[in-house]
Amino acid sequence: MKTLKKVPVKMVFVDTMPEIDKMEPETLYISEKYQVAVGLCLCGCKEQYVLPLHNGGWVMTKENNGTVTFSPSILNTWCNSHYIIRKSIANFV
Repeated sequence: MKTLKKVPVKMVFVDTMPEIDKMEPETLYISEKYQVAVGLCLCGCKEQYVLPLHNGGWVMTKENNGTVTFSPSILNTWCNSHYIIRKSIANFV
C-alpha cells in the first residue's frame, strides 16, 4: 500500500478519558487501566473513535524510544479514512 500522507500523533496516557469536547486533534488518549485508546479521527473530521486493547481488539506496542504502534490498521467507515499508526505516526493508505 502506498502512504498518502503522514500525521504525527501525540500519545497521552490517562487513567480516565477526557470529555469529547476537551480532546485535542491529532492526539490519542490511552488508558492502560481500562485497556482502551480513544481519539478524534486523524483525518480531521472530528469524529471520535475507540480502540479496545483487549479480547481480540487492537494490539498496542510501546517502542523503546517512547513512540507507540497499533495493529491492525484503523478504518473509519463514517469518513472512509484508513491509517496505520506506527511509531506514533499515522500513515494514511
